[in-house]
Amino acid sequence: MFEFPAGGAFESRGQDGGPAVGFSNGLTESHGWISGDGESWHPLAGDFGFAVLPLLVEVTDDMLVKSLGDGNDGTPDVPSEFYVKVGPNPFNPKVVVRFGLPKSGVTEIDVFDVRGRLVTRLLNEELEAGHHEVTWAGTDSAGRRVSSGSYLLRISSWSINSVQRVTMVK
Repeated sequence: MFEFPAGGAFESRGQDGGPAVGFSNGLTESHGWISGDGESWHPLAGDFGFAVLPLLVEVTDDMLVKSLGDGNDGTPDVPSEFYVKVGPNPFNPKVVVRFGLPKSGVTEIDVFDVRGRLVTRLLNEELEAGHHEVTWAGTDSAGRRVSSGSYLLRISSWSINSVQRVTMVK
């Protein structure tokens, strides 16, 4: 959890869809994003001037916790429940689908347009339990760039189905 410092443009605690900060790297350049409500995101400019103050809280089962260690402590990093996180949203040119599987299974990720037509299949394979990541570059099954608009990502594994709406902006 974090909170924005008093006196700034965003003043509240980051919890349950509240304020948030995001960062994406690996594209042609790095991008930072900020949200006051967890729904609408705004790009950070170099002169935006903000700070995030960490708040130490007790870890609960509904939190996604990522280790900054080397991960070699001998215990597998397997989530207790299925989860899906998609971002940035809106996106251009890529969106990353992060998901966790509490058990192994065949996993599919399909992209549909808002009329329900299949745009492309991103994944269809047996995956081990754990945390996974798939990137959609905003292309159809033939490799052509899709138009701006909303798309639905359906993630399926064993008896779980999740649908996430993403928006491509140009």
